[in-house]
Amino acid sequence: MFISEDSEMSAEILDGKILAQQIGDSLKSEVDKLREQTGHVPTLVNIIIGDDQGSCVYANSQKKVAQYIGIDYKLATLSANISQNELSIFIEALNSDMCVNGIMLHKPVPPHIDYGVAANHVDTIKDIEGINVANIGKMILGETKITPCTPASVMEHIKSTSVDLKGKEVVIVGHSRIVGKPLSLLLLEADATVTICHVATSEAGHLIEHVSRAEILIVEKLP
Repeated sequence: MFISEDSEMSAEILDGKILAQQIGDSLKSEVDKLREQTGHVPTLVNIIIGDDQGSCVYANSQKKVAQYIGIDYKLATLSANISQNELSIFIEALNSDMCVNGIMLHKPVPPHIDYGVAANHVDTIKDIEGINVANIGKMILGETKITPCTPASVMEHIKSTSVDLKGKEVVIVGHSRIVGKPLSLLLLEADATVTICHVATSEAGHLIEHVSRAEILIVEKLP
C-alpha cells in the first residue's frame, strides 16, 4: 500500500510488521484479561479441505500467532473427497458448539465444493472473515463489525498513519469478493473517494490514469 498526503510528495510504502506486532501485543493483553476474568479464552477453528500446501503454510502461520496471543487454535483438516452436504453438517456442528467462538473456511476448496454455499453455513456471529452473505449485507449498510481480515488490516494500516480519509482519492487495484469489494465499502464509510480498477480497466488502457491521481493506492493484485 502506498500513501501520500500531497500528490507532489514522494509516496510512503507502509510496512505491516511493526503494526502487526503492536496489534498482537494488544490482543494478547485482552486475552490475558479475559482468561483472568472468566477462566476461558476464545477458540478458533480453521477448516482446510484437502492438503493444499499453501493452505498448510498459512495455517501454521496462524497457529503461531494464535499461540502468541493466547487463543485456542484448532485446525480441522477434512478429506478432499468430502461432499458438500457432509461439509455443511460439519460446519453446523461447529456452529452449535458453545466452545467454538470463531470459524474460518480456508481457500482453495476442491472443484466439487461450492465455497459460497459452504461460507453461508457459517454462523454470522462466528464468521470471523465476514464471508457469510448476511455479514456482507450488513457491511454494505455499515451495520457490522465483522469484516474480512485483509480489508480490516488495510484500514488499520491507514489508521496508523493518522491520515484523514475524508475526501481522499483512494484507488484499489483488484475487486475480489474478500479484498477489493469489501475494502471499498469500508473506505466509503470513512468518506473516502474510491476508485476500483481491475483487469478490464487495464485492458481499456485507463489503469495508469487512475493510479496516477491516487493519494492512497492499494494493490490487491496486478491486472
